[in-house]
Amino acid sequence: MIIGVDLGGMSAKAACLDGASLAGKTRMATSAAAGAEGTARVIAELCRASAQTAGCPFEDVEAIGVGSPGVIDSANGVVVNWSNFGWKDVPLAALVGQMTGKRVFVSNDANVAALGEAAFGAGKGYRDSILITLGTGVGGGIILGGKLFEGGKSAGAELGHTVIRQDGETCTCGRKGCFERYASTTALIRYTAAASGLMQRRRKRRTERRSFPP
Repeated sequence: MIIGVDLGGMSAKAACLDGASLAGKTRMATSAAAGAEGTARVIAELCRASAQTAGCPFEDVEAIGVGSPGVIDSANGVVVNWSNFGWKDVPLAALVGQMTGKRVFVSNDANVAALGEAAFGAGKGYRDSILITLGTGVGGGIILGGKLFEGGKSAGAELGHTVIRQDGETCTCGRKGCFERYASTTALIRYTAAASGLMQRRRKRRTERRSFPP
């Protein structure tokens, strides 16, 4: 039995993998305020809850795989940089391993999602594919010739930090005009709130005009 964890900016989700079947799906809230150790503790608790929900003794879990946002040194399980949480050089695999006693592997979340789609989903049967994830940020995974393309420090497919608007909005990474600033869930919420405020102001002005005496 292996447990897979999808770490996000607002929640973390886990499931037990037995062959090609998923069981014990669980979810917990995450927050940048928790810090690296607090987030690792959430992941550890999530894994135990997932095993319990699946009816699997945690002792039978062979390994834990974590898909994390950001630039990841997957060979060493280190989050080199995750701008949304302000993480730099966080040894996430080691932290979760200490808290669970399991072998832990960490890779970029969009990369592992691309691998999953290539093996079991929309990318199955194709040697080349690109996956884009939309969440707190925007991620990307690239499959070339049937193999995952990671690039230097696993940052070769950070499509969310491709600049699409010159001198655009400032991104959490420090650059301006990144794809992530316009297409992520965070951006859509921001735009919706701004549009809602604009509509309210327009309705208020129409009401005020109608209230004037003829």
